[in-house]
Amino acid sequence: IGELCSSPVALSFITKNAPVKYASLMMGVYFAASGLGNKVAGIVGEVSQSEPIKIELIASQELNEPFLLNKKDKIDKGEKFSINTIIYPENGQFTALDIETNEPVLSIIGFNEIERKQEILDMLNKNNVTRETPYHLTFQFEKIAGITEVNSLNYSGVFIIDEIQTQQEFRTFLGITIFTGLFGLLVILLLKPLKRLTHGAEDNEVEMLETEPFEISDPTIN
Repeated sequence: IGELCSSPVALSFITKNAPVKYASLMMGVYFAASGLGNKVAGIVGEVSQSEPIKIELIASQELNEPFLLNKKDKIDKGEKFSINTIIYPENGQFTALDIETNEPVLSIIGFNEIERKQEILDMLNKNNVTRETPYHLTFQFEKIAGITEVNSLNYSGVFIIDEIQTQQEFRTFLGITIFTGLFGLLVILLLKPLKRLTHGAEDNEVEMLETEPFEISDPTIN
């Protein structure tokens, strides 16, 4: 909606300021740049997300685990649910404890990519994560598509460590900020050379005088 609203304004400035013989070309460049901008925005959004780790729910159908009791209604209906935990390295492995019950949850988690477990442990050790200063981890589960029978074993999902995701988003934001600042500085430096390329429509603007108001005739006169 914003692009549709701004396009007529942008095009009017292009036809007003661009060199006459290049006006049509500049309008084409504008539309191409708009499409490229949308593509870049999608790429930036994708880059700002950390790579999720795929998992499966391997709990029994009885749902005896304390941290799954309050999820039973959603699981019975085949709805999405999540488990919020804290995570830290311990004894050469990593531990994830449910925030509400303080119970370990890794017993019901199956990793589709076993090698990613070592990657997680290395990352936690690298960032000096401890039990006193843990990271926060959210397991997100959804019903496996194509399975009609509803039970806990039909769930798969991903998990994302909040602190790692925040760091990734901050780096992306910082990169965008630096790029925008440098581009703005470049535009300021090139402002005069760019203005010399215009056909002078801005300088030739004429202020139109207001017309005299019309007097309304006396309605009593026939």
